[in-house]
Amino acid sequence: DCIELAARYTWLTSVAGKRISARGETLSFYAHCPFCSSNDSLYLREDSYHCCDCQSHGSAIDFFMNAEKCSCATAIAGLQSMLDAGELRGRLPELQQYWRILAETRLFYQEVLCHRREGASAKRWLSEQGIGAGTVERFKLGYAPVQSDGLLQKHLLGQGYSLGAIEATGVTFRNDRGQIKDRYAGMLIPLTDHEG
Repeated sequence: DCIELAARYTWLTSVAGKRISARGETLSFYAHCPFCSSNDSLYLREDSYHCCDCQSHGSAIDFFMNAEKCSCATAIAGLQSMLDAGELRGRLPELQQYWRILAETRLFYQEVLCHRREGASAKRWLSEQGIGAGTVERFKLGYAPVQSDGLLQKHLLGQGYSLGAIEATGVTFRNDRGQIKDRYAGMLIPLTDHEG
């Protein structure tokens, strides 16, 4: 569906930045609302906006429609044209990198389960439950060691991904002491959608 694609792959802050002056960070900030002229009442995030005064809210498409006073179809065409011309910052390249990180994470944990010593006990347990290699492959099962010592993070960094991109996907997290830790532990069954 082209509406979903345009909304998902366009940074709202990039669209809004063409029409307003804002203060704050690039992914989340308050700005002057172009719809009600209220100062600093428009809260912008990378994928949505909300005005505390006039209650205007929505996605990049909604913002473009309100700002240009146009139909949804015209807004989508306008956003696509601006993306194609390089006038807007699109989300697709970044999302594609996140999908590659998630795919690499799945492959890594399947490798741990099937071929590494860290997964030997989990592989043995699966076998005792009557779950063989064919089922492991069919369902892409994996294993994340409980005491991983950053095993996944080290692997992904070795594959050339940045710490920021790895953390943004959610496969790692910062604990209370600020240390970055692998998120998963135990048997893993990956969930997928039409994008992988």
